[in-house]
This record gives sequence, structure tokens and C-alpha cells, in this order.
Amino acid sequence: RERTKAAVAVYRLANPEVVRVVRRLRRAREVAALGAHTTAQWLDLVRLYGSRCGYCDLATTLEPDHRVPLSRGGSNWIENIIPSCRHCNTRKRTATEDEFRARLLREGRVVRPRIER
Repeated sequence: RERTKAAVAVYRLANPEVVRVVRRLRRAREVAALGAHTTAQWLDLVRLYGSRCGYCDLATTLEPDHRVPLSRGGSNWIENIIPSCRHCNTRKRTATEDEFRARLLREGRVVRPRIER
């Protein structure tokens, strides 16, 4: 994990123009996506999940993850958001929630049961 972080940092330093383009594309997807959620809604969602990752159940710093990624037409509505640890959010990439859960199960990992709202 640390080697990957170091390699990514080196790549970003060596390729600042690529990093800028990727960030611009991400921001464009966020702006174009339907919906929004408030900080209060996010905090309520984190409480619903017991301040644990919605995928691996780890109690750590959480970040919002899109159940259906923005790149695949997902929205920013709170119904499309799940609390995720950085590790799961990074590994999930452009998979949907169902696709990622299936991958975790295939890998023999413990997967937190889905919470329906």
C-alpha cells in the first residue's frame, strides 16, 4: 500500500498536466450530475452506518462514495451515496455498489450487509 502511494505521488509530480486533466474531467462530471446532498444528510447517513465503512465495516475516516458512479450516470442525491473508507472507495473505482460487493465476495472478504434506506 505504501509503495503504491509513493508510486502515485511520483507519477503525479512527473505528470502534472495529466493530473489537471483528470481533475477537470472529474469536476465536470460532478457539475453535470443531477442532485445534491447536504452536510446534515451526510452526517445522518454516517450515523446510520455507525460511523463504519458501508463495504468492509471498518471504523475509520469515511468519505462519500457513489453507489452508481458519476462516470456511469449516477447522481449526487444522498440515496446514491454510501459511507466508504478510502481503501474501499479507491478499489471500487468505476464499479457499481453491487459489482464491488460481488468482487469482495469473490475475493473471500467480509462484506458488510447492505443497509436499505
